[in-house]
Amino acid sequence: LDPGLSRNHNNLAAALFELGRLEDGWPHVRQAVLLDPSNQYARLSCKRYIVAMLKNANLDIGAPKSDVVRVLGKPDNQQELDGCVLYQYGVSG
Repeated sequence: LDPGLSRNHNNLAAALFELGRLEDGWPHVRQAVLLDPSNQYARLSCKRYIVAMLKNANLDIGAPKSDVVRVLGKPDNQQELDGCVLYQYGVSG
């Protein structure tokens, strides 16, 4: 289908999530959010992926950035804020 539609990427990501194929669906949910940040379904899917992937890797708030990047990949954006580095993945930081 049209790879330029957020909905298509999100639908594929949602199906892969239900199959437990998080690593396969993760790039699609990120693309869905980047294509249309106002897509509420993609935003929720993105958050659901992040929670599941970090939980599966036993990571939580304050995890070393190298571990976060190992699990989630290169961030879509990053910035420093008050001495902390904020990594943005889709709609979550």
